[in-house]
Amino acid sequence: MDYVNSLKDKLSTARNLVIKGDLDGADIIVRESFAEWQQVSQKYSEDPFGSEVGYSAGEIRKIEYRKKIGDLSDFATQFYNADFAENANEFNKLKEKAYELVEYGNFVDADSKINEIRNFLADKLEMKNKKIIFDISYNPEKQIWVMSGAVDKQIMDRRENLYLTVYDMKGSKYSTLKFSDTKHGEIFTQWYAPSEPGMYVVLLEYQAYQASQIVDVPDKTRPVFSSTDLKTVDYAREYEELKSFINTFGGNNYQANKATFDSTMKQIETALAKKDFSTSKSKMTELQSMIERYLPSRSRTAVIDVTIQDDKLYISGAIQKTLAFSEDIFIDIFNQKGERVDEIPLKDSASGSFNQVINKKYPRGTYVVQLQYHDLVVSDFFRVN
Repeated sequence: MDYVNSLKDKLSTARNLVIKGDLDGADIIVRESFAEWQQVSQKYSEDPFGSEVGYSAGEIRKIEYRKKIGDLSDFATQFYNADFAENANEFNKLKEKAYELVEYGNFVDADSKINEIRNFLADKLEMKNKKIIFDISYNPEKQIWVMSGAVDKQIMDRRENLYLTVYDMKGSKYSTLKFSDTKHGEIFTQWYAPSEPGMYVVLLEYQAYQASQIVDVPDKTRPVFSSTDLKTVDYAREYEELKSFINTFGGNNYQANKATFDSTMKQIETALAKKDFSTSKSKMTELQSMIERYLPSRSRTAVIDVTIQDDKLYISGAIQKTLAFSEDIFIDIFNQKGERVDEIPLKDSASGSFNQVINKKYPRGTYVVQLQYHDLVVSDFFRVN
């Protein structure tokens, strides 16, 4: 029913655009809706019970992307080795991030994250051996793989056999090759190998030693993203920035109000998954207000207060001192992406108070202003709409 209702809403929007004379806008919505209807109809005919939440174009994409991530996870498990052990945690974090992006429909960044995972596995999953050094390159035009390298030989008076095996992502043996090195241990060979998109393991055996490398044959087709997908990216990226910002600068105040924050963030993720941009926008505005309300850090020793008005940032505060003398203090301003955008040197009064006005037009977003005094850090937040 959710899909049918969303389709009705889109067609209603298209009808209103026609009434307003925006025929191009209406045409785009109708074309996208028709393409989505074809996808959903085909998926239901193939597997009517394959989705617990019902099919939609978005749900079909999620299923496809989850499968891509799952295949890469199975690939890593299939060819796990001691050299990869130290990279397992980082791989799991990449994988979890990819699943998270898929869950709220950010397919553009999910696609980039999957490519990042492929590159990570291609670099880290190989099995190293000091006795065998080799490199493989893939020539997509000629569809051949070229390997060169060397083996560590103790006796350099004869050629020896090497054995090469290519495995696909599921661990099935794709092809084998037998060849010889030179008397000095150099190796070189080329062969027609898999050209189908996917990741392959090339295992090279020399005497009792083994080494492997990963070859990634990329898919020549590029994903096509709709206008709705691209709009989702804008909202999803801003949400990601805010979530990271809260984790970085929220400290104990975030932990004390975690349930409140998590509830709002969950509502944002649900709205993004449903492409409900109106709710997404209003809830992110609510999240920004919560940052300003709950996250400022103060103490009896130091306090900082920040307000912004007419492109002027007003900073004031005070430091409690045991001795009355002026000190140099430093204030840092970080933007929503966690980047330091300003470092402001100040000198307080002998009593510890300070004031500063910064004439600057800050871009839209949420900011944190931090004062570090010895081992103490206090902060305040401001927002530019």
